[in-house]
Amino acid sequence: DSNVNGQTWHWRILHNGSVTATGTKQTSGPSGSFEVSRRVVDLAGTDTIGWRATNRATGETCRGALRV
Repeated sequence: DSNVNGQTWHWRILHNGSVTATGTKQTSGPSGSFEVSRRVVDLAGTDTIGWRATNRATGETCRGALRV
């Protein structure tokens, strides 16, 4: 959520440290946001899912992680 429509963000999703998906999205809507939805394989034990999105024009970065 950047509050600016039309920005291009480059994103990637990691599953247990390996890149599982990448792409680009443009912000839209009243909040200047975008969504990415992917399914990952449920491996044995605890899975770590990480994500990162970068706006190369402004240098902004958004990232997060969870363990499930």
